[in-house]
Amino acid sequence: MKKKIIPGIIALLTVFILSACEQAPKNQKKAVQMPPQQVMIINAHKKNVPLSFEYPARIISDTDIELKSEVSGTILEIFFKAGQNVKKGDKLFKIDPKTYEAAYNIQVANLNAAQAKLKLAEKDYKRSSVLIDKKATSQKSYDAAFSNYQLAKASVEQAAASKEFAKINLDNTDVKAQFDGIAGDSLVDKGQFVPPNTSLVRLTKINPVYANFYIPDVEQFNINNNIKNNLWSRLNSSASVIYGGKKYEGKITFIDKIVDPQNGSVQAKAEFENKNNELPVGSFAKITLDSFNQKNAFKIPAIALQQDLATTFVYVAGEIKNDEKKAVPKNTPPIMIPDGVVKMVPIKIDYQTDDFVLVSQGLKENDKIIMNNFKKIRPGAKIKIIGIYGQQPKQISEKMEKK
Repeated sequence: MKKKIIPGIIALLTVFILSACEQAPKNQKKAVQMPPQQVMIINAHKKNVPLSFEYPARIISDTDIELKSEVSGTILEIFFKAGQNVKKGDKLFKIDPKTYEAAYNIQVANLNAAQAKLKLAEKDYKRSSVLIDKKATSQKSYDAAFSNYQLAKASVEQAAASKEFAKINLDNTDVKAQFDGIAGDSLVDKGQFVPPNTSLVRLTKINPVYANFYIPDVEQFNINNNIKNNLWSRLNSSASVIYGGKKYEGKITFIDKIVDPQNGSVQAKAEFENKNNELPVGSFAKITLDSFNQKNAFKIPAIALQQDLATTFVYVAGEIKNDEKKAVPKNTPPIMIPDGVVKMVPIKIDYQTDDFVLVSQGLKENDKIIMNNFKKIRPGAKIKIIGIYGQQPKQISEKMEKK
């Protein structure tokens, strides 16, 4: 009896298993299709791109000196106040001139005496010249007259030089500004006796002024190299500084060709007009060199850059094949329909800042450069373009379009 039951049970189980297998596909859920990743793009356009470079700078004067006394004496007057604008030739100090006036008057008298002696010696010489021709005087008398005449001329020259020296000393009792500028605080007091070469006041030229700055050697090399290779052009030598929130225009006057070994930079200077002393000497400012131009380059945001171990690249939205487009079922929601495929495009960077890069090779005109969602895409992945980077993205419907 048992032998008959066992085959029956086996047959029943077989029928049950086959029945379950036939019903399984009907009960299984369909695999969920993921929508393409949404991305924003920019369109690549080649153009000439203006470039600017910013550096910290210090405002300096090309003439900043200490005026010193040329003669000794007592300071009788001080004609300026600390920080005052002065003009070339303005009197700043008066040193007691009495001694120098007396010395000058003595030299004037000495010159007058020497000139009188010269006139007498000249007459004697001319008289002797006439007599010697007539053989009416001795050669010795003629030679003496000629010698006295020469000595008298030398005495006049000496007296004239002494007078000029005395006049210089007298003039130096008036200490004057040697150029337009700002006078600092007086370094001596009224009534003080000063010997020669005593520092009296600091005088600083304030117009024009110069922005002194340093260009990193690598950056200067790149600038020169790009200009040499005709990638960049330099339009002019213009520069600008911003100080106190205001912009001032000037021009580059000097770029050194020697690298400073202490800071690895190249020194440079730019000149700026400063009529109203709005750029104080010694102050710090930011200088911008904005006269450079990159020729025929793609300027793209630095955020678009991607990097692997060997290559710098960007992701570009490529075209979807026609057969793939035709394979999309009708009435598919727009959000599920891809309109691009991710392509990896290696690029050559000519110049880079924190904000943007200039690309000369790799991209083509009107390439659609992907700007976001980098962690969710890979080469070959389907994408949905929802707008231009930096603008409001467009809304994509999740429902099927009604026909």
